[in-house]
Amino acid sequence: MRRNAVILAALLWWPAVAVAQEPDRPGDKVSFELESSIIFVKGSVNGTDGLRFIFDTGASVTVLKPAAARKLGVLTKDDPGGRFFGLAPVFKTVGSIGAGKAAVADLPVAIMMVPQADLPLGLQGIAYDGILGYNYISQFITTIDYKAKTLALVPNDYTPEDPLERFGRRAERAARPAPTPAPAVHIGITYATIGDDLANEIGVEGGVIVKAVAPDSPAAEAGMRKGDVIQEIDGRRVERAEDYRKILARAKAGDVLRFSVVRDRKDVDLEVTAAPRAGE
Repeated sequence: MRRNAVILAALLWWPAVAVAQEPDRPGDKVSFELESSIIFVKGSVNGTDGLRFIFDTGASVTVLKPAAARKLGVLTKDDPGGRFFGLAPVFKTVGSIGAGKAAVADLPVAIMMVPQADLPLGLQGIAYDGILGYNYISQFITTIDYKAKTLALVPNDYTPEDPLERFGRRAERAARPAPTPAPAVHIGITYATIGDDLANEIGVEGGVIVKAVAPDSPAAEAGMRKGDVIQEIDGRRVERAEDYRKILARAKAGDVLRFSVVRDRKDVDLEVTAAPRAGE
């Protein structure tokens, strides 16, 4: 009976193996040159050979330098050129790009200058056309043989993230306002934005939960307790920890702050005198 169960399990598992999808891109074993401890490979873009790429596992995206992109027709006269320092790369999708026969189809590339490579390599007279970066390299299992100076590129089934999405998130983060500096005053509590589950349980929409109250602190003297959920300070809504920090950043030592908190599902009002932070 046990043997039959094993056979049945094997038969149920087998179709999943049979329909597994193989990567539809070719692999290859290619030679490379090593200059200044940098790997350079010969590659192609859209069927045009004779290009020289840096093979860089640390590059977040595959890059074509503007001169090469224009020569290949990837960048036209109507497109803006690449910007220095990668502040505004031009993104294009090339039909194919790769080293040797290990090509990837429809790959987004950034057309831009790369000063951190261009300047030191230019001083040594080393030229290159672009960089094979993360969104290319991650689609292969790569073996580097430094003695033989070869790269073995075996296709895998991994699909990397679109670099446009990643660069978009970086731009969004860069546009965010700087975090509020630590206030010059304190009331003697540790705190955090309340989690959604606890907020729903006690019936509040956001707020800052008091995690601890220091003995003999202004908060302790005012009667604040661990577990209180701060909702307002001086009539200003407090939905998250950043709101609390912004309000206290405006306060001065000696100011009396009026707190509205929820305790045991009841509203409680407290008056807390702000104290100077140590060293202020």
